[in-house]
Amino acid sequence: MVSYIQSNDFDLGDGDKFVLTKRIIPDISFDTSTAAAPSVEFQIRSRNFPGSSLTTTQDSEDVISTNVGAVVTEVDTFTDQIYVRVRARQVALKVKSTGLGVQWQLGSPRVDGREDGSR
Repeated sequence: MVSYIQSNDFDLGDGDKFVLTKRIIPDISFDTSTAAAPSVEFQIRSRNFPGSSLTTTQDSEDVISTNVGAVVTEVDTFTDQIYVRVRARQVALKVKSTGLGVQWQLGSPRVDGREDGSR
């Protein structure tokens, strides 16, 4: 069974500036999991223009393009931080699991991003 949660798009200001995302500190708990090695998939999905589809390298719906600019990373109990490099006007975070016995609870992940110019 696939379970996921996805944030809304977030940007800087009115969306006219690019955001360079460099790091994520996941805040996730696997306390009640019965799987031997529980893990989830963190996706940072980007969008450069309003109305365009979110870009990622992997997606369960298989309708998202495979352009460079998004990151898919496996996160487990011992993951302290994830180093990424995504530059876009808007980004969204998606957390997904597909394993049996994986129960997770998402806290408040921290996304380290900064302004990176405008177009």
